[in-house]
Amino acid sequence: MPIAWQHIALVTDNCPTHLQPTSVLIDYKGPPPPILSHVTLVYLPPNTTSFLQPLDAGIIAFLKAAYQRRYAQFMVEYFNSYGKAPLKIDILQAIYLIADSWDAVTEDMIVYYWKKAVITVFSKGSAGLST
Repeated sequence: MPIAWQHIALVTDNCPTHLQPTSVLIDYKGPPPPILSHVTLVYLPPNTTSFLQPLDAGIIAFLKAAYQRRYAQFMVEYFNSYGKAPLKIDILQAIYLIADSWDAVTEDMIVYYWKKAVITVFSKGSAGLST
């Protein structure tokens, strides 16, 4: 990224596991944290995740509903083919159902929920949140 002069903003919630780069764990013995020269970390204020994160604002709910429809459709088709419902589905079938459900999420829907979230413009040193 430094060679191409690319900069990104990494937006994260205020989960206790998402430590600020300036805070150090007392008993931490791992490798030193990387220097983020072209990455700006933006931490969301407490208790605002569902308002600010577009995925929490509706995309995940739509994905879950689409998955449930496809799962029900799969169960009906399986029953019609074999005369009984499967006891459970395997991981591969679940992955196919999730992938098919994700394909139902349109670009317009993603744009809508990003606009619905109150995140506006990111600038260095700013939280990037509208008031």
